[in-house]
Amino acid sequence: MGKVIAEISMSVDGVVAGTDTSTEHRLGKDGGLLHDWMFEGTDAHRPAEPLVKGPTTFTFVTDGPESALRQAKAAAGDENVVVMGGGTTMRQFLRAGLVDELRLHVVPLLFGAGVRLFDAGIGEHVKLERTAVHETPNATHLTFRVLS
Repeated sequence: MGKVIAEISMSVDGVVAGTDTSTEHRLGKDGGLLHDWMFEGTDAHRPAEPLVKGPTTFTFVTDGPESALRQAKAAAGDENVVVMGGGTTMRQFLRAGLVDELRLHVVPLLFGAGVRLFDAGIGEHVKLERTAVHETPNATHLTFRVLS
C-alpha cells in the first residue's frame, strides 16, 4: 500500500497563496500554477461534475478529506497518493491524521501577505521527523515523516 504524501510550496514566511483567493482564483488574483490532482476537496454546497483536462479527471469531493482520500486510494491502488492544494487542504488532512509524509518546498521569497500554511493552526500537536533536505538555487526541499 502506498503512502499519503502532502506536498506544497511556500515562501520563507509561510505564504502558500496570494491575497484575494476565491473559487475562481484559487491561488489569488496574482495567479500561479495549479497542480493536477485527481480528487479535489471543496467546501462548495453542491458537488460539481467531474472535469476532464487532458489526461487528468478532476473529481470534486464535498464530504471531507477522509472521503477524498478513500476515493484517491481506490484509484491509486498500491501507488502513493499525493495531496496537493492550499493551506486549508493541508491543515484538514494533517488535522485528521491522514498524512504519512509532508514535503515542503520553501522558496527564497518573503511575501508578507497572503494565505499562510499554518496560520489557522492544525489543532493537536503534530510531531514530524525530518527525513530529507535537498537544496537547489530555487528552493529548499524538506521532507518529514509525520509521527503523530
